[in-house]
Amino acid sequence: MSIASGTALQITRLLSDALCPVNTADDHDVWGIYRSPDLLRALPEILGHPFRGYDIDVVIGGEARGLLLGPLVAGYLGTGFVPARKEHRYQPGDLYVCRSQPDWEGKRVSFSLQRHALVKGQRVLMVDDWYTTGNQGRAIAELVSLAGSRLVGTSVIVEECLPEATLGLGEFSALLHWSEVQREFSGSAFKVEDSPKR
Repeated sequence: MSIASGTALQITRLLSDALCPVNTADDHDVWGIYRSPDLLRALPEILGHPFRGYDIDVVIGGEARGLLLGPLVAGYLGTGFVPARKEHRYQPGDLYVCRSQPDWEGKRVSFSLQRHALVKGQRVLMVDDWYTTGNQGRAIAELVSLAGSRLVGTSVIVEECLPEATLGLGEFSALLHWSEVQREFSGSAFKVEDSPKR
């Protein structure tokens, strides 16, 4: 049995172990996910599977770690991948640029997207590893909109957010929820519907 076909409890335990805190309960080592060959094999299916029936044309991921997960999920879905780079990174051609509202650290981050990277009308899935405020995701969603494409959904590994934080991110799916109060991971309540909305 592969991890991807394992139970939600097994997956939660594997991810929780990989995300073990380094110094304090709030200091999660997100890179632990990428050190696990089993998780690297399983995550594309785990993140992409809920969106198989959504006619996704392209996957987008924001710099930094969305650039790692995005191509893996795109490969699973059989689509291309488009990066949303942080401003002032090398990207040839004309760009769309959008600045986020403050993130969990209070920073406003500017993302850029090559104007020729998306085709008008494409259906886009955004992937990332951890969402708190959703503000960086909304900035990337704005880039998708500027290109004339549609953000269909967002798939993340961990969320620690209220439902309002998922507004503007399409159908929102997360594997785990981090509870700041309980200081533990549990399965996320954010799941996409079996039948996609059109």
